Amino acid sequence: MKRSNLGLGAAVTLAMILGGLLRAALPVLSTQVRAEFGLSRTGFGLVLTGYLAAIALSAPLAGRLADAFGGRRALLARFAAAALGILLIATAPNAWLVGVAVAFTGAGMAAGNPATNKLIADLVPEGRRGTLLGVKQSGGQFGVLLAGAILPALAGVWSWRGAVAVVVIVPVSGALLLAAAVPRDPERRTLRSVPSLDRRQRGPLVRFFVVTGLMGAAIQSVFGFLPLYASEALGFSLASAGLVAVVVAATSTIGRVVWARATERAGRVASPATALAATAALAVALVALAEGAGGWLLWVGAALLGASAESWNAVANVAVIRIIGPSATGRASGLMMFVTLAAGAVGPYAFGALADTTGSYTTSWLAAIATYLIAAAVALRWRVASR
Repeated sequence: MKRSNLGLGAAVTLAMILGGLLRAALPVLSTQVRAEFGLSRTGFGLVLTGYLAAIALSAPLAGRLADAFGGRRALLARFAAAALGILLIATAPNAWLVGVAVAFTGAGMAAGNPATNKLIADLVPEGRRGTLLGVKQSGGQFGVLLAGAILPALAGVWSWRGAVAVVVIVPVSGALLLAAAVPRDPERRTLRSVPSLDRRQRGPLVRFFVVTGLMGAAIQSVFGFLPLYASEALGFSLASAGLVAVVVAATSTIGRVVWARATERAGRVASPATALAATAALAVALVALAEGAGGWLLWVGAALLGASAESWNAVANVAVIRIIGPSATGRASGLMMFVTLAAGAVGPYAFGALADTTGSYTTSWLAAIATYLIAAAVALRWRVASR
């Protein structure tokens, strides 16, 4: 990465680290959170769904705002909203207010991909974006890694509330870095001046969004319950269950950089999408078999899950910029987030409800495997159509 892009790269990567931390915070602290509020698995899944639904519903508007007012302004607003949301979660006195605070935080986080993609599309020439996008998206997984490695230990000393409150350091640091290192946005435009998507772009976008929605539904379900599954079904301690999330994050941190560069060089998305979805189905199958075969298989499945499903996000962001171009990158990124998280918001609730209804995780894992296989089939059909 050239020196001129280092400040930009650090700022957008820190923004994604924050997203990963917030995404993983409650899952890795799920044992304490459920115990304090007496939440069922369905209720806990509903809290996670509220976070994802808030991001999804806010993302289209956040994308248009990023195109109209600039990526730097949008990202500064995201950091400010995240800092307030974190403090609200850490001080909420009951489960309902935790849910409200989580939803507020999600709405504030909606500008993540639109703002960072807009900055990269505007400030980085084509041909150099793949690596930066991969590094940026790997930041999300590094945030997950930090959450799994650090938050359970902090919760053991200060409770889950203290562990969550510490995360406020990240958005404050991110806002200061962004203000110092990234050039100011050009003059503001109005929302009406943001260009519409070209009709020729809509066909590829529809195919892309179908695959993205299926991947999002399965990814959020599997990751949201993986630490809890390790604790309940396999008897892992809170710290060990958090390390499962660390393994996923570690392999996907590398995977996102590799897959983003490969996708930009190949110039097509359908082939990597097929490979990632099929591999993810195998990874979930290994996770499901761990309950009978032993905990070692969970670690293998978690590593493979990071290298496949959790690496998809980087490929998706490369695809958005390639299909749309800089002028409407924010809007298209917002639509991508809406599709991904609207589907993803259904996933954790459905996963938890299936587990509660059947009394085991088996049916939930089978549903996730089926979703990944459908995504692989759709991507394969897209690949054939592209040829």
